[in-house]
Amino acid sequence: YEPVVRTINRKWDSMRLIYRLDPVYYYTLTALPGTKDTAVASAKSPTTQVPSPPPIRLSDVDDIPRLRNVAKDRDAVALVIGISKYRDEAIPLVRYAKRDAESMASYLEAVGGVARSRMKILTDEGATLSDFSAYIEEWLPRRVSADTTVFVYYAGHGTPNPATGKAFMVPYDGHPDFANKLYPLDRLYETLDKLPAKEVVVMLDSCFSGA
Repeated sequence: YEPVVRTINRKWDSMRLIYRLDPVYYYTLTALPGTKDTAVASAKSPTTQVPSPPPIRLSDVDDIPRLRNVAKDRDAVALVIGISKYRDEAIPLVRYAKRDAESMASYLEAVGGVARSRMKILTDEGATLSDFSAYIEEWLPRRVSADTTVFVYYAGHGTPNPATGKAFMVPYDGHPDFANKLYPLDRLYETLDKLPAKEVVVMLDSCFSGA
């Protein structure tokens, strides 16, 4: 038995975004170039040379599609939030949250037809609790009419209240141990429900189990 070094490629199902369905990633397992059928060194063969791994390549999810028929003047607005690093260093990193938010913004522009001038991106230290309140409760309502499609995307930590079961998003300056430093998910939905929008699409790339 000779192990083969393999990589998991993450792919974006862009058709689901076009038809306004929940975004989906799907995965394929393929051998890395230059490593197929290459034996990994073992204790029995100390002189075996293990080839250097090939350079890391970006996933094809980073290849933003450019659709010719996307209406750039679409009445749509987007709030995109991604927090990888938190102010409290005890909170674990969410390694790809910031990059995922930036990629989502590019998809919303290229595929969803949301103009950059109608989009706000909050990442890391720019996504504090006061930023959540300001952009969800003031910035969004001022840009929504009866014909507007609203997109809200969040990638970062989530946490529950064990006593009530309610879920919270954790801002950059927040901490799961202090409820007054968190943004309640119910508060998000209540605010969005009051918008006179044509439709509202919410995408949460977060765990609310507290695990």
